[in-house]
Amino acid sequence: MNSRGFTLMEIIIALLVLSVVAISAVKASGNAIGNIHYLKQQSFAHWVAMNKAAEISSGPAGWESWERSGTAMMADLQWVWSFSVHDTPEAGMRRVEIEVRPEGGRGEPVAAITLFRRRP
Repeated sequence: MNSRGFTLMEIIIALLVLSVVAISAVKASGNAIGNIHYLKQQSFAHWVAMNKAAEISSGPAGWESWERSGTAMMADLQWVWSFSVHDTPEAGMRRVEIEVRPEGGRGEPVAAITLFRRRP
């Protein structure tokens, strides 16, 4: 008797291959979702930093004595910003480094930018 069908071993191997492909697809989509969340958070933090940079750039004389840290709302999230002022080799310029973290965030900032401004 000559039967035409798959053997049990062939079915098991096919299911094994299918399960590996399915697990890989789920893992890849999970990574993509994690990346989207991180990029969204990074964009909001960058906007907070750019807003602070605009304030510093357009601020009046005496900006170096402003408050060096604070909070800002962006996209219904509370962000903590801070900036530090440093001398540069150019006598008339100052380097300002701005860092932004989520509220309660520790470690590396989500966004960091550097700008230069003339000394008052």
